[in-house]
Amino acid sequence: MQQIYPYKTLSGFLGKASRVWKKLFVEMIEIPEMSAPSGNPPTNSVWLYAKDTGAVPGLYFEDDAGSVTQIATTPTALDDIGDPDADGTIACTTMAQTITSTKTDGDMFNIQGLGNFGDVSVLRVEQKTGNPTDGTVLEVVSADANCDPLLVSANGKANAFKVGQDGNCSMSDNLTVSGTLAVTGAQTLTGLTTCTAGAVLGTDKIITETLDLTSAQVKALQATPLAITAAPGAGKFIQLLGATLALDYGSNAFTESSDNLVIEYETSGVDATGAIEMTGFIDQTADTIMTVIPTAIAGAAATSFNNKKLMLTNTGDGEIGGNAANDSVLRVSVTYAVRALGL
Repeated sequence: MQQIYPYKTLSGFLGKASRVWKKLFVEMIEIPEMSAPSGNPPTNSVWLYAKDTGAVPGLYFEDDAGSVTQIATTPTALDDIGDPDADGTIACTTMAQTITSTKTDGDMFNIQGLGNFGDVSVLRVEQKTGNPTDGTVLEVVSADANCDPLLVSANGKANAFKVGQDGNCSMSDNLTVSGTLAVTGAQTLTGLTTCTAGAVLGTDKIITETLDLTSAQVKALQATPLAITAAPGAGKFIQLLGATLALDYGSNAFTESSDNLVIEYETSGVDATGAIEMTGFIDQTADTIMTVIPTAIAGAAATSFNNKKLMLTNTGDGEIGGNAANDSVLRVSVTYAVRALGL
Protein backbone atom coordinates (compact mmCIF):
# COMPACT_ATOMS: atom_id res chain seq x y z
CA MET A 1 0.00 0.00 0.00
CA GLN A 2 1.42 3.37 -0.99
CA GLN A 3 1.23 6.27 1.40
CA ILE A 4 1.57 9.99 0.85
CA TYR A 5 2.63 11.83 3.97
CA PRO A 6 1.95 15.48 4.79
CA TYR A 7 4.63 17.93 5.84
CA LYS A 8 6.08 17.85 9.31
CA THR A 9 3.46 20.44 10.25
CA LEU A 10 0.83 17.73 9.67
CA SER A 11 -0.66 19.66 6.79
CA GLY A 12 -0.40 19.32 3.03
CA PHE A 13 -2.21 19.56 -0.29
CA LEU A 14 -3.02 17.25 -3.17
CA GLY A 15 -3.24 19.38 -6.30
CA LYS A 16 -3.65 23.14 -6.41
CA ALA A 17 -6.36 25.64 -7.29
CA SER A 18 -5.32 25.88 -10.93
CA ARG A 19 -4.69 22.16 -11.37
CA VAL A 20 -7.22 19.87 -9.69
CA TRP A 21 -7.95 16.15 -9.76
CA LYS A 22 -11.02 15.44 -11.91
CA LYS A 23 -11.72 12.00 -10.44
CA LEU A 24 -10.62 10.13 -7.36
CA PHE A 25 -11.15 6.40 -6.99
CA VAL A 26 -10.48 5.10 -3.47
CA GLU A 27 -11.76 2.24 -1.35
CA MET A 28 -12.28 4.45 1.69
CA ILE A 29 -11.16 7.73 3.17
CA GLU A 30 -10.13 7.92 6.80
CA ILE A 31 -10.76 11.43 8.20
CA PRO A 32 -9.51 12.09 11.74
CA GLU A 33 -11.61 14.20 14.10
CA MET A 34 -10.81 17.85 14.48
CA SER A 35 -12.25 21.00 15.95
CA ALA A 36 -14.36 23.15 13.66
CA PRO A 37 -12.00 24.91 11.24
CA SER A 38 -11.74 28.67 11.42
CA GLY A 39 -12.76 30.91 8.54
CA ASN A 40 -14.64 29.88 5.42
CA PRO A 41 -13.66 27.76 2.42
CA PRO A 42 -12.32 29.68 -0.58
CA THR A 43 -14.87 30.95 -3.10
CA ASN A 44 -16.48 28.15 -5.11
CA SER A 45 -15.02 25.56 -2.73
CA VAL A 46 -16.35 23.52 0.18
CA TRP A 47 -14.92 21.73 3.22
CA LEU A 48 -15.75 18.21 4.32
CA TYR A 49 -14.45 17.27 7.76
CA ALA A 50 -15.05 15.08 10.80
CA LYS A 51 -15.79 17.17 13.85
CA ASP A 52 -15.12 16.12 17.43
CA THR A 53 -18.53 16.32 19.13
CA GLY A 54 -17.40 14.80 22.42
CA ALA A 55 -19.35 11.63 21.66
CA VAL A 56 -19.96 10.05 18.27
CA PRO A 57 -18.01 12.01 15.63
CA GLY A 58 -20.03 13.71 12.93
CA LEU A 59 -19.27 14.42 9.30
CA TYR A 60 -19.81 18.06 8.36
CA PHE A 61 -20.16 20.00 5.11
CA GLU A 62 -19.32 23.72 4.97
CA ASP A 63 -19.86 25.95 1.94
CA ASP A 64 -17.96 29.07 0.98
CA ALA A 65 -20.50 31.23 2.83
CA GLY A 66 -19.67 29.48 6.09
CA SER A 67 -22.98 27.56 6.30
CA VAL A 68 -22.33 24.25 8.10
CA THR A 69 -24.54 21.17 7.73
CA GLN A 70 -24.06 17.84 9.44
CA ILE A 71 -24.30 14.90 7.09
CA ALA A 72 -26.45 12.37 8.91
CA THR A 73 -25.31 8.76 8.82
CA THR A 74 -28.61 7.42 10.19
CA PRO A 75 -32.20 8.73 10.02
CA THR A 76 -32.83 11.47 12.59
CA ALA A 77 -35.32 10.55 15.29
CA LEU A 78 -38.35 12.86 15.46
CA ASP A 79 -37.43 14.04 18.96
CA ASP A 80 -33.86 14.86 17.78
CA ILE A 81 -34.91 17.33 15.09
CA GLY A 82 -33.55 20.74 15.96
CA ASP A 83 -35.65 23.85 16.42
CA PRO A 84 -36.17 25.83 13.19
CA ASP A 85 -34.38 29.18 12.93
CA ALA A 86 -36.67 30.66 10.23
CA ASP A 87 -40.09 30.30 8.65
CA GLY A 88 -40.21 27.38 6.25
CA THR A 89 -42.32 24.99 4.22
CA ILE A 90 -42.32 21.21 4.01
CA ALA A 91 -43.51 20.24 0.54
CA CYS A 92 -44.68 16.62 0.34
CA THR A 93 -45.90 17.19 -3.26
CA THR A 94 -47.85 14.08 -4.35
CA MET A 95 -46.55 11.81 -1.59
CA ALA A 96 -48.95 11.06 1.27
CA GLN A 97 -47.44 10.97 4.75
CA THR A 98 -48.78 9.10 7.77
CA ILE A 99 -47.74 9.72 11.38
CA THR A 100 -48.68 6.97 13.83
CA SER A 101 -48.42 6.50 17.58
CA THR A 102 -49.07 3.55 19.88
CA LYS A 103 -48.93 5.62 23.08
CA THR A 104 -51.70 4.70 25.53
CA ASP A 105 -50.84 6.55 28.76
CA GLY A 106 -51.36 10.13 27.54
CA ASP A 107 -52.10 12.41 24.63
CA MET A 108 -50.23 11.33 21.50
CA PHE A 109 -49.66 14.64 19.70
CA ASN A 110 -49.83 18.19 21.07
CA ILE A 111 -49.70 21.51 19.22
CA GLN A 112 -49.45 24.38 21.69
CA GLY A 113 -49.60 28.13 21.07
CA LEU A 114 -47.47 29.78 23.76
CA GLY A 115 -47.05 33.35 22.54
CA ASN A 116 -49.04 36.47 23.43
CA PHE A 117 -50.81 36.35 20.08
CA GLY A 118 -53.76 38.39 18.89
CA ASP A 119 -56.29 37.59 16.16
CA VAL A 120 -54.42 34.58 14.76
CA SER A 121 -54.91 30.81 14.90
CA VAL A 122 -52.82 28.23 16.76
CA LEU A 123 -53.58 25.77 13.96
CA ARG A 124 -54.87 26.67 10.51
CA VAL A 125 -55.98 24.05 7.99
CA GLU A 126 -56.52 25.66 4.59
CA GLN A 127 -57.42 24.50 1.10
CA LYS A 128 -55.43 27.06 -0.84
CA THR A 129 -54.69 26.14 -4.46
CA GLY A 130 -55.96 23.77 -7.09
CA ASN A 131 -59.46 23.25 -8.41
CA PRO A 132 -61.13 20.53 -6.34
CA THR A 133 -64.57 19.31 -7.41
CA ASP A 134 -65.27 17.44 -4.18
CA GLY A 135 -63.55 16.53 -0.93
CA THR A 136 -63.13 17.78 2.61
CA VAL A 137 -60.70 20.28 4.12
CA LEU A 138 -60.71 18.67 7.58
CA GLU A 139 -62.01 15.19 8.33
CA VAL A 140 -62.05 13.69 11.82
CA VAL A 141 -62.72 9.94 11.84
CA SER A 142 -63.16 7.63 14.81
CA ALA A 143 -62.85 3.96 13.85
CA ASP A 144 -63.59 2.63 17.34
CA ALA A 145 -67.10 2.64 18.82
CA ASN A 146 -65.71 3.71 22.22
CA CYS A 147 -63.92 6.85 20.98
CA ASP A 148 -65.52 10.28 20.54
CA PRO A 149 -64.39 11.82 17.21
CA LEU A 150 -64.30 15.43 18.42
CA LEU A 151 -64.16 17.23 21.76
CA VAL A 152 -63.80 21.00 22.11
CA SER A 153 -63.10 22.76 25.42
CA ALA A 154 -62.97 26.49 26.06
CA ASN A 155 -61.45 28.60 28.80
CA GLY A 156 -63.45 27.76 31.90
CA LYS A 157 -65.73 25.36 30.04
CA ALA A 158 -64.58 21.76 29.59
CA ASN A 159 -66.31 19.68 26.92
CA ALA A 160 -68.14 22.71 25.54
CA PHE A 161 -68.86 20.87 22.28
CA LYS A 162 -68.68 17.15 21.63
CA VAL A 163 -69.34 14.83 18.71
CA GLY A 164 -70.00 11.54 20.43
CA GLN A 165 -69.16 8.01 19.39
CA ASP A 166 -72.79 7.54 18.32
CA GLY A 167 -72.63 10.59 15.99
CA ASN A 168 -74.74 12.82 18.24
CA CYS A 169 -73.55 16.37 18.94
CA SER A 170 -73.82 17.98 22.36
CA MET A 171 -73.16 21.54 23.48
CA SER A 172 -72.93 22.40 27.16
CA ASP A 173 -73.42 26.17 26.85
CA ASN A 174 -75.28 28.77 24.82
CA LEU A 175 -75.50 28.42 21.04
CA THR A 176 -75.54 31.51 18.79
CA VAL A 177 -76.55 31.00 15.16
CA SER A 178 -76.19 34.05 12.90
CA GLY A 179 -77.44 32.29 9.76
CA THR A 180 -79.96 29.54 9.09
CA LEU A 181 -79.69 26.37 11.20
CA ALA A 182 -81.27 23.29 9.62
CA VAL A 183 -81.89 20.38 12.03
CA THR A 184 -82.91 17.16 10.31
CA GLY A 185 -82.64 14.81 13.27
CA ALA A 186 -83.79 14.91 16.88
CA GLN A 187 -81.75 17.34 18.97
CA THR A 188 -81.87 18.16 22.69
CA LEU A 189 -80.92 21.74 23.61
CA THR A 190 -80.38 22.20 27.34
CA GLY A 191 -78.91 25.72 27.14
CA LEU A 192 -80.04 28.99 25.62
CA THR A 193 -80.18 28.95 21.82
CA THR A 194 -79.87 32.35 20.13
CA CYS A 195 -80.85 32.60 16.45
CA THR A 196 -80.36 36.09 15.08
CA ALA A 197 -81.85 35.23 11.68
CA GLY A 198 -84.74 33.12 13.00
CA ALA A 199 -85.36 29.42 13.55
CA VAL A 200 -86.91 26.98 11.07
CA LEU A 201 -89.34 24.55 12.70
CA GLY A 202 -90.62 22.10 10.13
CA THR A 203 -91.59 24.28 7.19
CA ASP A 204 -92.13 27.40 9.33
CA LYS A 205 -89.56 30.04 10.21
CA ILE A 206 -89.86 31.76 13.61
CA ILE A 207 -88.35 35.25 13.74
CA THR A 208 -88.15 38.10 16.24
CA GLU A 209 -87.43 41.60 14.93
CA THR A 210 -87.14 44.95 16.69
CA LEU A 211 -87.79 48.43 15.31
CA ASP A 212 -86.71 51.59 17.13
CA LEU A 213 -88.88 54.62 16.33
CA THR A 214 -87.48 58.10 16.88
CA SER A 215 -89.64 60.75 18.50
CA ALA A 216 -90.27 62.31 15.09
CA GLN A 217 -91.38 58.98 13.63
CA VAL A 218 -93.76 58.35 16.55
CA LYS A 219 -95.35 61.75 15.95
CA ALA A 220 -95.88 61.02 12.24
CA LEU A 221 -97.20 57.43 12.31
CA GLN A 222 -100.62 58.36 10.99
CA ALA A 223 -99.20 60.02 7.91
CA THR A 224 -96.26 57.65 7.53
CA PRO A 225 -96.80 54.08 8.79
CA LEU A 226 -93.57 52.15 9.30
CA ALA A 227 -92.65 48.61 8.29
CA ILE A 228 -91.69 46.39 11.20
CA THR A 229 -90.80 43.37 9.07
CA ALA A 230 -89.74 42.64 5.53
CA ALA A 231 -92.12 41.01 3.06
CA PRO A 232 -91.86 37.20 3.45
CA GLY A 233 -91.82 36.42 -0.27
CA ALA A 234 -94.38 35.31 -2.82
CA GLY A 235 -96.56 32.41 -1.69
CA LYS A 236 -95.81 33.09 1.99
CA PHE A 237 -97.51 35.02 4.78
CA ILE A 238 -96.68 36.26 8.25
CA GLN A 239 -98.53 35.03 11.32
CA LEU A 240 -97.98 37.40 14.23
CA LEU A 241 -97.28 35.50 17.47
CA GLY A 242 -96.89 38.47 19.79
CA ALA A 243 -95.48 41.97 20.19
CA THR A 244 -93.90 44.17 22.83
CA LEU A 245 -93.87 47.98 22.92
CA ALA A 246 -91.32 49.73 25.13
CA LEU A 247 -91.22 53.46 25.78
CA ASP A 248 -87.63 54.58 26.39
CA TYR A 249 -88.49 57.87 28.10
CA GLY A 250 -86.41 60.98 27.49
CA SER A 251 -86.95 64.47 28.96
CA ASN A 252 -90.66 65.16 28.55
CA ALA A 253 -93.82 63.21 27.77
CA PHE A 254 -95.63 62.51 24.55
CA THR A 255 -99.23 63.75 24.39
CA GLU A 256 -102.30 62.18 22.83
CA SER A 257 -106.09 62.30 23.09
CA SER A 258 -107.66 59.36 21.26
CA ASP A 259 -104.64 58.01 19.44
CA ASN A 260 -104.33 54.24 19.11
CA LEU A 261 -101.74 52.20 17.23
CA VAL A 262 -102.29 48.98 15.31
CA ILE A 263 -100.08 46.40 13.59
CA GLU A 264 -101.51 45.66 10.16
CA TYR A 265 -100.75 43.63 7.05
CA GLU A 266 -99.21 46.38 4.96
CA THR A 267 -101.96 48.35 3.13
CA SER A 268 -104.41 45.44 2.80
CA GLY A 269 -106.78 46.78 5.48
CA VAL A 270 -106.40 43.58 7.58
CA ASP A 271 -105.15 44.17 11.13
CA ALA A 272 -102.90 41.68 12.91
CA THR A 273 -103.76 43.20 16.30
CA GLY A 274 -106.64 45.05 17.86
CA ALA A 275 -106.36 48.73 18.79
CA ILE A 276 -103.23 49.32 20.90
CA GLU A 277 -104.37 51.92 23.45
CA MET A 278 -101.83 54.71 23.93
CA THR A 279 -103.47 56.33 26.95
CA GLY A 280 -101.51 55.23 30.01
CA PHE A 281 -98.57 54.17 27.90
CA ILE A 282 -97.18 56.70 25.42
CA ASP A 283 -98.02 59.64 27.72
CA GLN A 284 -96.03 58.29 30.68
CA THR A 285 -93.02 60.09 32.19
CA ALA A 286 -90.99 56.95 32.88
CA ASP A 287 -89.79 53.92 30.94
CA THR A 288 -92.89 51.83 30.24
CA ILE A 289 -93.57 48.42 28.65
CA MET A 290 -96.70 47.02 27.02
CA THR A 291 -97.35 43.53 25.66
CA VAL A 292 -99.64 42.98 22.67
CA ILE A 293 -101.36 39.79 21.56
CA PRO A 294 -102.49 39.13 17.98
CA THR A 295 -106.15 39.40 17.13
CA ALA A 296 -108.26 36.57 15.72
CA ILE A 297 -108.93 37.05 12.03
CA ALA A 298 -112.21 35.37 11.12
CA GLY A 299 -111.47 35.30 7.43
CA ALA A 300 -109.89 37.44 4.74
CA ALA A 301 -108.81 37.02 1.15
CA ALA A 302 -105.46 35.29 0.75
CA THR A 303 -104.23 38.28 -1.23
CA SER A 304 -104.47 40.32 1.99
CA PHE A 305 -101.71 38.15 3.49
CA ASN A 306 -99.63 36.98 0.52
CA ASN A 307 -96.15 38.53 0.70
CA LYS A 308 -97.34 41.31 3.01
CA LYS A 309 -95.06 42.90 5.59
CA LEU A 310 -96.23 43.97 9.04
CA MET A 311 -96.71 47.73 9.44
CA LEU A 312 -97.22 49.95 12.47
CA THR A 313 -99.70 52.81 12.05
CA ASN A 314 -101.73 55.31 14.07
CA THR A 315 -105.50 54.88 13.66
CA GLY A 316 -106.50 57.62 16.13
CA ASP A 317 -108.00 61.06 15.63
CA GLY A 318 -104.64 62.72 14.99
CA GLU A 319 -100.91 62.46 15.34
CA ILE A 320 -99.23 61.93 18.71
CA GLY A 321 -97.65 65.15 20.03
CA GLY A 322 -95.42 66.31 22.86
CA ASN A 323 -91.84 65.31 23.68
CA ALA A 324 -90.53 68.68 22.58
CA ALA A 325 -86.98 67.53 23.28
CA ASN A 326 -87.44 64.75 20.71
CA ASP A 327 -85.38 62.39 22.87
CA SER A 328 -87.84 59.58 23.63
CA VAL A 329 -87.77 56.29 21.68
CA LEU A 330 -90.54 53.77 21.02
CA ARG A 331 -89.12 50.26 20.66
CA VAL A 332 -91.41 47.73 18.95
CA SER A 333 -90.51 44.01 18.97
CA VAL A 334 -92.55 41.42 17.11
CA THR A 335 -92.26 37.64 17.05
CA TYR A 336 -93.85 35.95 14.06
CA ALA A 337 -93.90 32.84 11.93
CA VAL A 338 -93.36 32.80 8.17
CA ARG A 339 -95.67 30.20 6.68
CA ALA A 340 -96.48 28.96 3.20
CA LEU A 341 -99.95 29.87 1.87
CA GLY A 342 -100.31 26.35 0.59
CA LEU A 343 -102.75 27.47 -2.08
